[in-house]
Amino acid sequence: MTVVTTAVLIGLGGVITFCVGTWLAMRRRDQTYDLEALRQVHDRDEIDRAYNEQIGPDEFDHVTCLSCGEEYDLKRSACPRCGRTSFNF
Repeated sequence: MTVVTTAVLIGLGGVITFCVGTWLAMRRRDQTYDLEALRQVHDRDEIDRAYNEQIGPDEFDHVTCLSCGEEYDLKRSACPRCGRTSFNF
């Protein structure tokens, strides 16, 4: 092979690589988002915000576990006795 042929093949490979990379990037950018999942996150945030406005964290310090009846500090994420959160009935 001559130097010119090698240079042309390297240039053609570079162009093909660039085109494929650009095509993949554009395809990834065109992917749609799941609006239902976004709506669920938004609704959950609204419910949390409304709940926090209705019952502020200053109104109570302790939570009673609905499973075992243990009273524990509100700062804990789960009951120290049975390990369930206040939302697991």
